[in-house]
Amino acid sequence: EITMIQKIQKYLLENYPLLWNIRIFPLLLVIIIANLIFFGIGYFSTDTAFGTINYSFHSDTLGVIYFASIVIGVLILIGWLIHYMRNNAFQVYYPRKTMHIYLEWILCFIICAGISVIPLSLTEGCNKKWRAACSKKDTKKALEIIDQAEMLIPLYTYEYQYQYQKEYMEPIRIPDGMSVNLDSSNIDQYAYRKDLKNNLIIKGYIGKSLLFYTNDYTYNYETEPPTMILTEKGKKREEVKSWLKNGEQDKIKALMGEYMVLVKKHKIPTNLTIDSWFDRIYHPPFFPVDSSTFIYNNDYFYSFGGDEYNYHPAEYYITDNYDLKRGYEKILDSYEVTDTMRYMLLVCLSMSLTISALIFSCRVTNVKKWLQSIVCSGVLILIVSFVTVLININGRSDSLFAISLFGTWIVLFIAILIYGLNKINNKEYKGKSNILMNIFIWLIPCLIPLSYFIIYFFKFLEFEEYGKFGEYLECTFWINIPFTIIFMGFASIFIRKWKGLPDE
Repeated sequence: EITMIQKIQKYLLENYPLLWNIRIFPLLLVIIIANLIFFGIGYFSTDTAFGTINYSFHSDTLGVIYFASIVIGVLILIGWLIHYMRNNAFQVYYPRKTMHIYLEWILCFIICAGISVIPLSLTEGCNKKWRAACSKKDTKKALEIIDQAEMLIPLYTYEYQYQYQKEYMEPIRIPDGMSVNLDSSNIDQYAYRKDLKNNLIIKGYIGKSLLFYTNDYTYNYETEPPTMILTEKGKKREEVKSWLKNGEQDKIKALMGEYMVLVKKHKIPTNLTIDSWFDRIYHPPFFPVDSSTFIYNNDYFYSFGGDEYNYHPAEYYITDNYDLKRGYEKILDSYEVTDTMRYMLLVCLSMSLTISALIFSCRVTNVKKWLQSIVCSGVLILIVSFVTVLININGRSDSLFAISLFGTWIVLFIAILIYGLNKINNKEYKGKSNILMNIFIWLIPCLIPLSYFIIYFFKFLEFEEYGKFGEYLECTFWINIPFTIIFMGFASIFIRKWKGLPDE
């Protein structure tokens, strides 16, 4: 393999010296292998067994690997720079064609992008493993079953209480012909009123009940005033409540059967059967919830009596039944991480633009001038910040301060461009323009974001509706990528002509 790489490098040296100098072949090979390795680590180190982990990508083990992927990326970048900076054609001659300059930056950008996405490969490997566990369609169906069935697995009474303040809750109607014995022990389980003779008139049952299970509502802000409406999850649960009210036992047992299939599939310990479950909770017409209907999440439970907790074996239990839901939610998340992965990719590409500009500018000038430019930029940032603070100290406008701060760099970029063009037209010496050329290249990837922030804060200054304007931030950075790539083509023409000027 080493012989093959050497042969390819020799061929590139003789025919494509630019590609040889940038070490494109061995480096891309290293980048591809590193991405594949971390993708594999993310895939094979992810345990998709329900209940074995907390379903968080940033678990202790994987978090360390994620940090390691960043370190490996930095080491690859440093190793490449050591070899890349050994030979600099800019220091001996400037390329005969503008395309050579432009191509060198493009290759730097591609290399930086390949290195920056190594942590992304680890994340994608993890998500790929979860997606392999179940299809998206089956995952959504499983979550629908779990959401409906969990209301039939009472462990506490809190979620099954009648809530007076909820206008959508009504007492459960007493069936015709059913007599109610109102003694002191159960009077609070009924809504009632007194007639003129002080007799109690029962309005309905309000004790803990499956029919009072807390549901999911959201507000519809399109109405005035806003109204509460059921979410899709809430509608599915109301469907189960209607089965209970209407005595549709077959549908309830079918739901329990589907849930038990999921329990057995993922080996969730339980001693429940469909029949024992049904007998445990199906008590019409009120479907009460109390200790006699509890289904515990372990094969034992504790009760507090006196000064100590008392151990009791659980008659019926489903161990880690909550993990069943969290597991399928994690699978669904792995399908719906498009936005997160897109944001991460955008950050990686934006960082690659900046880093490639920093590396390229060092090649255009030299390390000494590059370091001087860093110092000058720091001084400029301090001066610009200080001056803008003084200008706006009486105005007390944060927006005006931001506009002044960001606008100064746009003006500086234009000033450097005009200054450089003037030198080229008059065929003057470079002089100290090496420092300005570095700053010019660094500002290219910043032009669109700086312009965006200026417009954003200007709208804020004008007291316009600026809230939705912030939604275009992501779009701005996506636009900045092709803009920078295209603009660097024109900048290469400027850089080539500037490099042709005499040093002294």
